[in-house]
Amino acid sequence: MRKFYLVLLAMIASIASVWAETVTTDWIDYSNSFGSSTMTDGSGNWYKSYTITDLGTLGNERYVEVILQSTTGRDINRKSADDYFWPWLRAGKAFTIGVSSGYKIAAYELTTRGSGGTYGAFVYTTAEGTATSVTQSGSDSKITVENLNADVITLDLSSYPVNGVHGLLITGLRLKLVLDMDVLAEVVINVQNEGETTPKYTKTMRLPVGKAINPISFLPANGIYNYTGTYSGTTVTLGEGRNVYVLRYTQSVPYAANYEELNSGDKWVSLFTKNGRMHVYDDSSFGKELNAAGNVIDPHRKKYPTIDKATFTRLTDDFFWGFVCADPFTSPTVKIMNKGRGDSQSLYLTTNVNNDPLLFGDIDGLGVSGWITDEWVIVKGKLVDGVQYYGVRANGTNRYINNYANAGFMTTHSDGPLNDDGSNHKFTPEKETYEIMMERALKAPYNAVHSLNVEARAAIKANNNKTVVGYKAVIADINDDDNETGVVQFDKNKYYYLRNYTPEGASVYVLGSDNGTAARTFTVPSAEAGSADNAMTYSNINAIWKITSGTGDQPSEGGYTGASRATPRMLTLVNTAKQLTNVSTRNLAETGANYYFIDLGAGQHFLKNVAYAGTGAQSKAHSLSCSSSGTLQESGNAHYKNTRDAWYGIEVSSIDVTITDAKYATIYLPFGVTIPEGSGLKAYAVTAVAGGVATLTPVTSIPATQGVILYAEKEGTYKLNIDDAATWGITDNKLSGSCMAENISDDAYVLSKPDGKDVGLYKADRSSGTWKNNDNKAYLLANKVIDIEGNSRFLSFDFGTETGLDVIKGTESASSESVVYDLSGRRVRNAQKGLYIMNGKKVIK
Repeated sequence: MRKFYLVLLAMIASIASVWAETVTTDWIDYSNSFGSSTMTDGSGNWYKSYTITDLGTLGNERYVEVILQSTTGRDINRKSADDYFWPWLRAGKAFTIGVSSGYKIAAYELTTRGSGGTYGAFVYTTAEGTATSVTQSGSDSKITVENLNADVITLDLSSYPVNGVHGLLITGLRLKLVLDMDVLAEVVINVQNEGETTPKYTKTMRLPVGKAINPISFLPANGIYNYTGTYSGTTVTLGEGRNVYVLRYTQSVPYAANYEELNSGDKWVSLFTKNGRMHVYDDSSFGKELNAAGNVIDPHRKKYPTIDKATFTRLTDDFFWGFVCADPFTSPTVKIMNKGRGDSQSLYLTTNVNNDPLLFGDIDGLGVSGWITDEWVIVKGKLVDGVQYYGVRANGTNRYINNYANAGFMTTHSDGPLNDDGSNHKFTPEKETYEIMMERALKAPYNAVHSLNVEARAAIKANNNKTVVGYKAVIADINDDDNETGVVQFDKNKYYYLRNYTPEGASVYVLGSDNGTAARTFTVPSAEAGSADNAMTYSNINAIWKITSGTGDQPSEGGYTGASRATPRMLTLVNTAKQLTNVSTRNLAETGANYYFIDLGAGQHFLKNVAYAGTGAQSKAHSLSCSSSGTLQESGNAHYKNTRDAWYGIEVSSIDVTITDAKYATIYLPFGVTIPEGSGLKAYAVTAVAGGVATLTPVTSIPATQGVILYAEKEGTYKLNIDDAATWGITDNKLSGSCMAENISDDAYVLSKPDGKDVGLYKADRSSGTWKNNDNKAYLLANKVIDIEGNSRFLSFDFGTETGLDVIKGTESASSESVVYDLSGRRVRNAQKGLYIMNGKKVIK
């Protein structure tokens, strides 16, 4: 009987061992988990522990936390000198490698390397529990220990040399694990939306009972989906048995299963960088050089530009990219295709000096060995003002598509989107991109250079077909053979205001000078600032510029437009004939600095001293900027459009002159003007001065640097049309003048109306040695006067045979009753024998 009981007990023990339900895994490699800068806190501080989260690949039956734990202090760090990162165990400490509850370590394989230049030995635990010492070198050494049933592995570096930054790098780690099913709960996470009968994705795991988890943390972070719903941010505690959780999802990045699906749905997007630029495929900027055998020598000699000048009229298929992915959960990598390039090519990461991404098809026949991958991983980047940006990383690398250092080209960079703004991209659907660019184009100030002209604006506003096809049709109508006839261009023969970009509700400023030596800004009254549909009515001669040839740029006649990112230009302030110096001094001189106009689109430009070649320091050259209070300054930021770093070039076709209740004024201009017919404004040259009388000859066309006297019956503002071709038949205009205010030491007559006296030309007060002539005013030098009285201080006007004007009369010493005129209306100082008019009556002397 006793023997029977012994046999029965043995059978029960055998059954119990089966019921215990333990599973031993194959080797699990955790080495790839080390390639991440998250092993520090982002500031280089050492972590006390580093946790590897294993999502499980063996039938979704495990979830393990592998923890590298220091016994004291923050002693796990990254090796910052390398592109990849490993746990860095500090010398003189002790460390453990452990696993979460419900698991045991059955075996481990550890690959280590000494670090710091002086190597020693560290101690590890064997299967028998004995301590074994291993001497390290600068090369990898591998330790394999099996037949364990351990909670932790101990690494003792207490005898390792403590000297500076010496330590031990773990460059590889593989484990065999034992799962104890009796203490693990079953966890099922389904990803599906309302109305879906089949989950989009299901995650099944075994986790310790009582463990607090956030279900969303167990789902693949593929960047294509955002997870929502009750459990997206909720911590739950696992109970025994089966735990089921359902998460919802939204699509954050449009993707397609294949190229055909990209075209059939709204899947094409533009890739905006965080600073508002766009990655674009441009065949003209890409080239490949072949050797004698026909193989590519350097297929990445030229790179795809990251441009900032895209506007509605420039958009083509080359601006749009598509993401092709079979299944974001099981195969989360995407291939990237360009709509203009077609379905035969995808974007590859290359190994040239900048690790540039390039579009290619069958790379096997190119004879190039420097290709890495055309598989990309999308990850979440920065959230800015409610807008989610994303990073695009080449699979298996730490290279992100980037507008590196604003270099002007699509390249890659090792910093991800959380650390580098250039790696942040906003994926904007194709239709929405057209709408954004259309809105920007229509918001540009009326007649701003590189903005839409009147006809183009009207065509866009009349477009009722708000589809991609409809927008393309409008662009085709506006552009003539891709010459962008709908866009206003710079012209070296025209004049411009340089108006600063104006944030909504802010002050408007234009570039100019009020002393002829230093540049500054002028505030434009809001009523004169204009809008997208109305021209700016502001008028200030001291803010008018010409954009002409720069140093080394001497084109043939008619050979260029006025501004370019590649060709230098000089900015000449017309009223001073001086040029703007570099952005750091911002002065005016006889010879200024080269400026390059970086076209940002929608009429905006950066003004830089250095050519925008798109590489190195040139791309970072500072630009002319303006503070919110109007202070002219040098910008050192990232050159964002829609900021005070940007400028509009607005053509100036006319200027305003003001006539007061005195009815008269003078002008002296650096350019020719004409008087609009029927304006009510009249202009006169002084063709003779004798006997105290200035003879005025009417003109309607006034050449540059010629003084005239203006007259209008009604006070108010009158326009003069700028016309450099303006000529007149006057051969000896007696009036002189100056464009900028200046002190004059010569005796002269100036237009004036002293208190109680009539308007006329009065001798300027030169008692202090000089007198001041104001901006753009004319005067009459005394040496041009034939004065029979010899000391006249007043000159009256003789309008010849012109009718309809009152004869200006008056004197400094006599009343109006004693003033004498001949029958032609000319004032007579010394009447000889004859018939005259005195006090309104004919008098014979």
